[in-house]
Amino acid sequence: MSKHLIFAIFITMVCAGSLAWLYPAVKDYNSAKRDYYDIERKHINDQTKNEELSKEIYRLQTSDKAVEHVARDKFGWCKIRETVYDFSDEK
Repeated sequence: MSKHLIFAIFITMVCAGSLAWLYPAVKDYNSAKRDYYDIERKHINDQTKNEELSKEIYRLQTSDKAVEHVARDKFGWCKIRETVYDFSDEK
């Protein structure tokens, strides 16, 4: 065998060994990167929801009209001697 052929085989084996050795690490890296972006997206969504809830809490603490609105919409409450007419089609 010529020296060039032996050298080419050696280089090919080194490259194949390197790829076999690096593939699991690259796979783990890509998985961790995907997890990171998923967590970051969830964090941004949670921050947005937190801001909305903070605004709602502030409105409920500072405005009687906001409390009345929530009582009427979420709980179906009404004032004393008040008649509520429901015109929705739901049965």
